[in-house]
Amino acid sequence: MLAGALLGVLLRRHLQDSGSAWRFAARMLGYAATLGVAGVLLHSLNGLHPAFRISKNHATVSWGLVSSALTCGAWVA
Repeated sequence: MLAGALLGVLLRRHLQDSGSAWRFAARMLGYAATLGVAGVLLHSLNGLHPAFRISKNHATVSWGLVSSALTCGAWVA
């Protein structure tokens, strides 16, 4: 939900600046990639503690980052 709210704020700022749609899409895809990489890097630490697994049922941080990345990618599409 927070990723969607942040994307809405960024879109509003982009529309006020009258920038290029392609530039905005590229920026948001970069944001999505950053979130996804952060989620996967946290998941790589799952040997240290189960909280780093990608698990929707346990609402882990890794899952939050990966699902936010997917939300950003879908929102741009």
